[in-house]
Amino acid sequence: MNDAGLWTSLSLSMPVNKELEFSVSPEIRLDENLSQVSTFFGDVGVEYELMKYLYTNLTYRIGGRNSGEWIDLRQRYSFGLGLKNTWGDFRAGWLCRMQASRSGTVAESDADFSTALRNKFSFKYTGLKKTDFSTSFETFNAAGAYGTMLLTDWRWQAQVERRIINKRNFVSIGYLIQKDLMSEQPELDYVFLVGYKLEVGWLKEKQGEEAVPSDVVPQ
Repeated sequence: MNDAGLWTSLSLSMPVNKELEFSVSPEIRLDENLSQVSTFFGDVGVEYELMKYLYTNLTYRIGGRNSGEWIDLRQRYSFGLGLKNTWGDFRAGWLCRMQASRSGTVAESDADFSTALRNKFSFKYTGLKKTDFSTSFETFNAAGAYGTMLLTDWRWQAQVERRIINKRNFVSIGYLIQKDLMSEQPELDYVFLVGYKLEVGWLKEKQGEEAVPSDVVPQ
């Protein structure tokens, strides 16, 4: 079974210094060939760079999912540990996240709200002025009471991100393919991505520093 979707996001990041950054990111997702809102939520997160190549993050997500008859409340926490490195104009990273759902009625096939272990491998090219290209591949393994560590979903995406107006504003478009491996009829989703990001650098400006744009990492 195939479905076309659209995910639109708005991200506000607040770098405190080179190691610490806070973020707020609301998102709306459409499915059923872009005919209905499937999910809406907001993320509140913090990321901390432990050392040059190692970082960690913590995110809380709350939102709702359209069940067809009503809107179900969804919540989750996630904790991640990642590696990143840069070679000239190329960047590579790996992020391992453990996410835990607080919604007892969430189906295991709901990858973004289920209790799962996620592994994401990403690559980015930054050699063009104001424009970056990125791609990633991610796997989801069940970490709940049933089917522990069973591979449930995979997700691939590609994006183009461009800085506009100044170094703190970004727009991005992309394409995502994901597959649910657990349904009786495995579902393959094709999703368009549209996003906007704003970096608030006033804390750095107070310290006489210039904010350095961070990578946009879809959650």
